[in-house]
Amino acid sequence: MIRWQNEADTEALPLVATPDREGTLPGTLVGWAQARRSEWEPRLHRHGALLFRGFGFDAFPAFEAFAQCFSPPLVRYTGGASNRKVVHGNVYTSTEASPALVISQHHEGAYL
Repeated sequence: MIRWQNEADTEALPLVATPDREGTLPGTLVGWAQARRSEWEPRLHRHGALLFRGFGFDAFPAFEAFAQCFSPPLVRYTGGASNRKVVHGNVYTSTEASPALVISQHHEGAYL
């Protein structure tokens, strides 16, 4: 179900995961993440980040369920330097700031 794109490069950040065939369903991906923690967790620790590309989430609840496999429980976005809107549950827009504004690097969530 998952093809790890750059796994041989142990310094690759992030490690990229893509579907091994077209049409992989997000529900299947959630099930995979829940059942295969022993497969993805060592990769996460080795590479520092995992990027899941091309899985085509068609609904925010499915994306939220997938994110919760990696970081339970998801926390609410409160305060912070960037205005965000709730998309669904604990899924938020990245920012509602004008594209003309520069958002400086910051430690997201450090205020928590």
